Amino acid sequence: MSAIYGLSQQPFHTDCASWPRPPRMLSLHCIEGGFEEVSTDILVFDWGAVERATAVNLKEVVWPFQCQSKRAVYGTILQRLPEIGWRVRFDPTLLRVACNGLEKELCSLGRTDSIVLQSGHWLIIDNYRTLHRRSRVGESKSRRVRRCYWG
Repeated sequence: MSAIYGLSQQPFHTDCASWPRPPRMLSLHCIEGGFEEVSTDILVFDWGAVERATAVNLKEVVWPFQCQSKRAVYGTILQRLPEIGWRVRFDPTLLRVACNGLEKELCSLGRTDSIVLQSGHWLIIDNYRTLHRRSRVGESKSRRVRRCYWG
């Protein structure tokens, strides 16, 4: 994602959305925090609102999630799984069709919490039940974050 957006704010997304089965969990370990506050925003869904939503684009349309050199993985953005309930899979950089308005529609179904990681901090994200993004990074490029996936 940083390769595409550079130091600009990233859109909300699921990590590894193009994988046939994205990892369930994601951890971010802040190795070096830098001099400026860079937040990680988490979109926390109101699953009751998701249940009531009649968003055909999110629940019924099958989208191709595709990296440049890989075969596409097809799926809905919101999918009900027997073991966990609703799962979200979204990354606008992988949707090879017009997806204007989808992020705004997703944001209307929850709230955004912001966390500023300092050196040594860890953040664990449920990659199935939330979306996340990084805020804009200033000219201080010393921020380093290590990520790890499991599940």
